[in-house]
Amino acid sequence: MQFGIGRRSRLGPLETLEEIVAREPVDHRRQPGGTLWVVRSGVVVLEALVCIQEDRHPRSVGPSDPSGAACPILVPWSSPHRRPRRARRLASDPLVQETPDDGMMTRQTLILGNERFRVGPWHADPAIAYLALTPDVPRASPDGLRRCLLRLGDDGYSSVITAALHPDEAQSFLLAGFEEYDRLRVLSHPLIDLDPPRRDHDTGICLRRARTTDRRSALEVDRRAFNPCWRLDSDGLDEALDATPRTRFRAATRGDLIGYAVTGRAGTQGFLQRLAVDPDHAGAGVGSALVLDALRWSRRRRARRVLVNTQPDNHRALELYHRLGFETTPTDLFVMARSIR
Repeated sequence: MQFGIGRRSRLGPLETLEEIVAREPVDHRRQPGGTLWVVRSGVVVLEALVCIQEDRHPRSVGPSDPSGAACPILVPWSSPHRRPRRARRLASDPLVQETPDDGMMTRQTLILGNERFRVGPWHADPAIAYLALTPDVPRASPDGLRRCLLRLGDDGYSSVITAALHPDEAQSFLLAGFEEYDRLRVLSHPLIDLDPPRRDHDTGICLRRARTTDRRSALEVDRRAFNPCWRLDSDGLDEALDATPRTRFRAATRGDLIGYAVTGRAGTQGFLQRLAVDPDHAGAGVGSALVLDALRWSRRRRARRVLVNTQPDNHRALELYHRLGFETTPTDLFVMARSIR
């Protein structure tokens, strides 16, 4: 997903997009570290290695349909930062692979011809499908989306909700019958001569590197901090941690974990992927401390700016970001939805 460069473009039913990047595009999703080669429809020869080059080329997952039509293929979504695990084929569908020790897999990659979609149950309602684009396919076609909906309908889903989409990406979804469900405001903080305003936080608060054992507590804080639509489940936290080549996972503690932040860097762009503070500790400077930590870490890693997004009605978050030097960009991201049946 990219913000364009130096021009205004008419976006029809969404709104006019004024580009915010002076010299280079910004990709707020994963940065592909390789390519996907498809020799014929339905045969994956080389899977894209995302962010970090690893010796992780899976075997071909199935031949093309003898009729020449593209076969839908479902392959497990695997983080490039984890050690690969052997997958087994399900007897019910020879084109679906499942990770043995994960039970029912929640995120898969659906391959339809040259298009790829990440699909799975939405965390807030398992009857609703979650749909996201993959980094190596920057824009879906309306026809590809319709075929994806047919597959999701066959799998028993009643409706579908998307990940956040750039306005350029959202056009194809509108043509495929999707409607705007929600939107996110995008804010940017330049890191040249970084000197954000300081605010002393409670001296009893400690910032440290988050551990694996902190995950459960972090997700509980997330549950308390966000309404059901925007909460992260375990898969969502994994995606936030794996979204960029370099990631910083920080915990704020005062005895127990009371807040956390996930910051990423891809190239010269920094991303505040997630910030959550326990409501019982709101106003104690926990959020400010975590944001400042994210900005300084990004600056040390030679990022030129940091992007963050939040809901337009999250006034507490917007006030925090503006006070620490973020500026609202002209571009909103869109969450789309539609019924399947």
